[in-house]
Amino acid sequence: MEYKKVIVFYEQLKKNSHYTDKKIRRKWPAIYESYQAALIEKHTEDFRTKIAKQTKTSRGNHEERNQF
Repeated sequence: MEYKKVIVFYEQLKKNSHYTDKKIRRKWPAIYESYQAALIEKHTEDFRTKIAKQTKTSRGNHEERNQF
């Protein structure tokens, strides 16, 4: 959940300062790296959630077939 705060902070900084990613990367490399790491973490969590939902669905389908 911490990654969400980093993403929101970065997007607000970008919006309020009108800086591009390139300028932020040059001025504040640590903030940019944290943002990139947060994006990776977010995508990983989204992927795991998606796989978990698919697995639940396929297990449910197998159980229904086995009942008949």
